[in-house]
Amino acid sequence: MQLRRSPILALLVLSFACKPQISTPGAATVTVDENISTVLHVTWQTEEPSVGRVDFGASDTYGMSTPVETEATTDHSLTLYGNPAASTVHLRPVTVTDEGEELLGADQTAETDALPNDIAEVTVTSPLTNAVMSPFMLTSFLPATDYSSSVVVLDPNGAVVWYYESPVGIIESARVTSDGLGFSGVAREGEDLSVSEIVHVTWAGVETRIPVPGAHHDLIELPEGGWVTFAREEREIQDLGTVAGDAIVEVNPDGTVSEVWNAFDELDVVENDGWQRSLIPGAADWTHGNGIAYDEVEGAYYLSFYFTQNIVKVDRSTGATVWILGGMEEQFTFEGDEGFGPQHAPELFDGGLRLFDNTTSSSTGSRLVEYAIDEASMTATMTWSWAPEDTNHTLVLGDVTRFEDGSAMASWGISGSLYAIDANGAAAGLWEGPTAEAAGQLTLLPTFYP
Repeated sequence: MQLRRSPILALLVLSFACKPQISTPGAATVTVDENISTVLHVTWQTEEPSVGRVDFGASDTYGMSTPVETEATTDHSLTLYGNPAASTVHLRPVTVTDEGEELLGADQTAETDALPNDIAEVTVTSPLTNAVMSPFMLTSFLPATDYSSSVVVLDPNGAVVWYYESPVGIIESARVTSDGLGFSGVAREGEDLSVSEIVHVTWAGVETRIPVPGAHHDLIELPEGGWVTFAREEREIQDLGTVAGDAIVEVNPDGTVSEVWNAFDELDVVENDGWQRSLIPGAADWTHGNGIAYDEVEGAYYLSFYFTQNIVKVDRSTGATVWILGGMEEQFTFEGDEGFGPQHAPELFDGGLRLFDNTTSSSTGSRLVEYAIDEASMTATMTWSWAPEDTNHTLVLGDVTRFEDGSAMASWGISGSLYAIDANGAAAGLWEGPTAEAAGQLTLLPTFYP
């Protein structure tokens, strides 16, 4: 009897015989990015179209990986972020088959270049050991001697693994963008706030610059796109002369600007320390806005003003002032605390807000503080505070972030110190920024590859 081959079986055999056999990737070519000395570009080729990734790190155990390519190709190109400067990087290309099998290339090494001379390393006084902290942190450093700044990403060892040097001037606040692919900040030309702009920079170094005259200090990326920031305004006030105050403006990606709220229209212009310690040439520095928080559910902005020493809640949709906490025009009663100010960096949590309390007293030092806010009784109850044992005092800048487990991290402004605090309130690590440089806002970066 003659056996007949099934047509389906024949097709399967033919399909298997014709299917290209994906091979293990060969050696890769590695180049250092021409603008960022810690970034490496890796290219390699395969005989058949395939998708791959690159594993990389400080040793042949790697620890970091790029995402797998989304389209099959024979010419592969991926970028490695998160490497320290002037270091040896181990890497291997990996082919991933349709069945999920991983074909590992051989380990090879490459060298990153040194940092530019004006990008200084952080000193690790004690390692940051906060378990909930991300592998990377974004901050800015501002030299005390000139109006310039650099935005840097630091790894867990305090090494600069990515950097951006502002061509405009000061960037006091840099925030990781919502898509995780870069940062946004406000850059201003020293004391001349007419030369200010919102800067958006991807990890690949692609810049978008939007001129916003008067913009300064902080910005928030809005959920629908665009940003909200401070915009300085000057007015002549009877018996007080030229006074500099703040408006809150929203900036669309196309550069159009709309005003939401204006301190001159909502607050009483009263002389304060800004007249004696004015940072604005030719004008009294009345409000000096320095921090913004946004509650998307409430549709409310929380604004920090340095010289009036208060937090102002603003209804985004109407531009109306909802309430004022602390300082001038105080509307709350403090419980368990005498209040704060001057201050920076408001941060919201369920039921209240925390902030960096600079304080005016060098003997007590600056602190982190948290208040439960009861709008019905108009009370602010202190629920948490922290200060380093050395009573570190800074009148300039400062930032705080607290996590769900109760731990926290903070930048200590002009001192250049970066702290981690564990859930029990113990110092879990300390980094010291470059000598004579202030530390700006501190933002977690879980990965360069969201």
